[in-house]
Amino acid sequence: MNNAAHISPGSFFAMDDASWEHAFDHKLIGTARCIRHAVPLMRDRKWGRIVNLAGGAAWQPQLGSITTGLNNAAVLNLTVALANELGKDGILVNAVVPTSIRTERHDQNIRDTVAKTGKPEAEVLKPRLAKIPLGRMGSAAEVADVVVFLASERAGYVTGSTWTVDGGATARL
Repeated sequence: MNNAAHISPGSFFAMDDASWEHAFDHKLIGTARCIRHAVPLMRDRKWGRIVNLAGGAAWQPQLGSITTGLNNAAVLNLTVALANELGKDGILVNAVVPTSIRTERHDQNIRDTVAKTGKPEAEVLKPRLAKIPLGRMGSAAEVADVVVFLASERAGYVTGSTWTVDGGATARL
């Protein structure tokens, strides 16, 4: 599983070339490096599973962090390209896009917002939860369950796909 999370704040015109290179080196190129190291062993075995994690900004760009969305979209594109290239070697490549997940980073963002606004946590969370059809945040374990499935024999005919784990929050076809 590749989970090279990277957020680079900055608008398009505020970022110089070094900022762009830094952002892509950590997410997209980091993902590619891991795959390049793993694939030879998988090819030798004629079996393998690659699961890339990408963020919802791949589909819904966020103002002020353009490279985050571009990186995540590139990881999804890489997933499909490699699924097509590596299928003949028995290697399946898929992606998981978790959003609306309770993580330490999410919880810290909530604490920061509570500290800045003085609002109670429940009030800060309310608009976020309103956007999720299931009405709750997801857990890391729920994301892991999807990754484990994709890495298993049971997903033997699944490749080139993207699995969204978000309680229905991402509106897309």
